Amino acid sequence: MPKPTTHPDAHCLTTPGLDWHADDTRDRAAAAYACRGCPIQLACAEAAISRHETWGVWGGFDFEDITQHQKERERRWAEGATPRTKATCGTRGGVNKHYRNGEKPCRTCLDALNASRKSRAKVAA
Repeated sequence: MPKPTTHPDAHCLTTPGLDWHADDTRDRAAAAYACRGCPIQLACAEAAISRHETWGVWGGFDFEDITQHQKERERRWAEGATPRTKATCGTRGGVNKHYRNGEKPCRTCLDALNASRKSRAKVAA
């Protein structure tokens, strides 16, 4: 069965035995669950929406979810919404924004996250 992506960090490459293009709803739900926490989950879903995928599990969404998201995204863009912006680097939240945008966090954001964790550990001690 084909995998949704060939990205080396993708969960779909490291989770054996799942049918990413199953007819059964439970099999698709299991495949979607495996996407949780994947570092490229959002990028995978966005790519599937952009390609107008009509079958399979992509970024934690099955084809029915993707169809709904395509319609919602087209509606938002018709109302003047703009695509996501780049992450604000150098902040703890920048790491999360990188991940939400399907990007690998930059060194500046990772340093800010580590500094935040160290300061929280000192407060807790």
